Amino acid sequence: MSTSDLKGLEDEQERLLEELARLRMSKKGVDESKSRSKSSSRTSTRSVIPTVSVEQEEEINLELEALKAELASLTPHESDSVRSIQEQIAEASALNEKLRASSSARDAEVAKRTEQLNRFRFGLDLCFLVDVTYSMHPWIKAVRDKVGEVITAAMTIDSRVIPRVSFVGYRDHCDEERFFTIDFAPMDELVNLQEQLDECEAIGGGDGPEDVCGGFDQALHLDWQSSTRLIIHIADAPCHGRQYHNFKDDYPEGDPTGLSLETLLGKVCDKRIDLYFGKINNRTDKMTNIFREELRKRNKPFTILNLSDPAKEFLPEVIASVSKSMNASRAPQNKTSTPKE
Repeated sequence: MSTSDLKGLEDEQERLLEELARLRMSKKGVDESKSRSKSSSRTSTRSVIPTVSVEQEEEINLELEALKAELASLTPHESDSVRSIQEQIAEASALNEKLRASSSARDAEVAKRTEQLNRFRFGLDLCFLVDVTYSMHPWIKAVRDKVGEVITAAMTIDSRVIPRVSFVGYRDHCDEERFFTIDFAPMDELVNLQEQLDECEAIGGGDGPEDVCGGFDQALHLDWQSSTRLIIHIADAPCHGRQYHNFKDDYPEGDPTGLSLETLLGKVCDKRIDLYFGKINNRTDKMTNIFREELRKRNKPFTILNLSDPAKEFLPEVIASVSKSMNASRAPQNKTSTPKE
């Protein structure tokens, strides 16, 4: 039986109860009238109250009882139906919340993916790889003081650029603190990066060569994400290994930890990182010739910057390097590229 049928039965029950109450009131009125007529000789024929027979009352009572029985028999079904509807409503509500949460998760995933794609397409990852031994204070200071202007220039080249800057300082194997590393910091954390650079001291260094390989290894483990990636390597001394220089070397066979400069340069290319070298003197010439040859084998450019005077040359040389890499990474043949670690 449908809900509308059940409602009809309930209405019928209510009507019969009202009818029975009316008839009982009528019967009561008749009884009272009869009582008054016995005690009074003035009986008015105009005030006749309709009488109800016993048969009529019994008939109504029977109908009412039958209706009650039918309603009683339907009550459990009705309760089950109500519970079923409530359960369905609860399930629908739970499903709606689940769908809403799923939709929010999808929206968050889409937003994350969009951010990643924007980071890849318009991002700029700039790493300063710097020898931070005792002679290098002016170049550490140049990075700290001028990095804000470099980023401003990059945003002038392309207002959509999403810049990040990192710093890797290296010393030598004999130094207690061999590395000073700051992973990529976004634009809004640039001041924090500059404050950290205040703590980078130009100290240490043993023999002539320094731990260049260790510095590259640190740089390769940074969180590279963007389409434009460049390392600006600033040094006044070569790496260990007699093939890279003609000076006294405590490790003439090369890096004592087993790192290979050629292998590291290959990884730089694999990560699509442009390499620029900030030349301070001629002591690094033999090493940079090997840099150039290794990158040429992999069809990668290699640019040497003149940074002998950091106060005058640092800013224009670095800005030119950033501009060159940004333009190259946004060339038409690279527009279909996808993010790569």
